[in-house]
Amino acid sequence: VWRGVTYHRPDLQGIARHAPRRVRDTTDGVRCGLWALGRPLVDHLVLSPDAEVVHVLDVTAADDAVVPGPARVWDGVVAAVVAGSLPPLGPSIREIAARLPLEWASLDRDLARVDDGRVRVDARLRDALDDLVAATRDANVRAGLALAVIAEIAACIGDGLRGRAQALLASRPEAEQRAALATLEQPEPERSEEARAITAGVQALLEMIAGT
Repeated sequence: VWRGVTYHRPDLQGIARHAPRRVRDTTDGVRCGLWALGRPLVDHLVLSPDAEVVHVLDVTAADDAVVPGPARVWDGVVAAVVAGSLPPLGPSIREIAARLPLEWASLDRDLARVDDGRVRVDARLRDALDDLVAATRDANVRAGLALAVIAEIAACIGDGLRGRAQALLASRPEAEQRAALATLEQPEPERSEEARAITAGVQALLEMIAGT
């Protein structure tokens, strides 16, 4: 933990963990930073093996521009969050998400977050996708990389959206809450709508990369 931010090893004690803020061993010590798409995006700290801070790295982004994200990309991210949530929360997640624009920006030690009425994703993730897409001509590989970005954003902000959705549902009349909870007794819903939105989001993300 450094300045209120926690970094994790992805496989501590044999337990796999989603760790966008990652601890990893390198030739010059132990590094803490952001990780996605199978590689480090930026390092924040270099530690000694006994966890003493050796160096705090300058991670100030060269570009502080804020770039709007395509609506279809955001729709795909929301669909991924809905698909990974309990059915009663689906409508509330969509309602909350409809008020939040997606932006690419420089973030301080975060890969993606919801704040100030918007969703911001670190531009380094977009740049990493750009590099990896440019390195292959295989359409399936490119689609897989874009899908991984959508899944990564969904994993980072999913709990935040679900928390807001729970609060929204709790504020609704009791009859509406009961109707939502009744979906737990129904068969698992088909996810064709979410699948289409995710596929469209992947395509929009690749189109955005191609246009930059």
